[in-house]
Amino acid sequence: MEKNADEITDVQRKFFELIAMADAEGGKSKVLSIEKRLNYFHTLLKTVYELEMNSMLTYYVGITKDQNILLEKSTEVERLLYFNYIALDYNFTYSKSVHKGFHEARLDITDYFIKNYQITDRSEIYNHLIGLNKELEYLGMLSENTNVQIYPDTVFSAFLNSLLSQLYILTENYSDAFGSMMNASFFYGMLQERYSPIPNEKIDEFVNASLSAKNRERSLGYWNEKNKEKESLKVKYLEIMKKEGFSKYSDAAEHIYLNANPEQNKYRYIYDALREADK
Repeated sequence: MEKNADEITDVQRKFFELIAMADAEGGKSKVLSIEKRLNYFHTLLKTVYELEMNSMLTYYVGITKDQNILLEKSTEVERLLYFNYIALDYNFTYSKSVHKGFHEARLDITDYFIKNYQITDRSEIYNHLIGLNKELEYLGMLSENTNVQIYPDTVFSAFLNSLLSQLYILTENYSDAFGSMMNASFFYGMLQERYSPIPNEKIDEFVNASLSAKNRERSLGYWNEKNKEKESLKVKYLEIMKKEGFSKYSDAAEHIYLNANPEQNKYRYIYDALREADK
């Protein structure tokens, strides 16, 4: 029996149900737990991959207004990369779908991050995923294009840092989010310096339209407030470590996480703050 083209598939139904569930639970300014935010985002990417969508879709649930501002900024590079190197083929037919490689990379990066972000630092996560890309070559088909010169590894590095920035914002690790955001901009700049398929004035027009002066000011204020808060907590955590007689950061961080953590910060946040404070 022929399938009716108007019927929606199970995967499509799952996608629509996911969006409806996300809107119902976190769409009305309700701040959800980090675990739920990551779960929604991971499920979204998995569904998009299974649907083999020829588009980039990002959907966040259960975040604050300030986090949304930061996420908007961190996704700008990803959108520009997608537009320049995935969406446009410059009249060249690839041997396999570039979109599929892009969505597979997003899903694998997010999956590995969720499993490891609490126990592994940013550099280790980044290096592991760079190694995975060398093995799987998610965007390797970009090198086939004879109409333009594209650098797949640099494109992947920019994508990776942009997505890590978004994930670190969702987990409220703002120092690593900012570091990843800066790296994403750096790699994108390298690509633009080597070869820019889109005229610079068009890129500037796009970026300036998206990042208003007001948003930049609000974002800077947000970062300054977070940095002040972390500096204060560094002193507090170090005092507790010395008072309780801990010799290891891991032991002190676990004690603080369980017994002196009214801010409800993550174990990794406390551990990193202790290391920084004791330098």
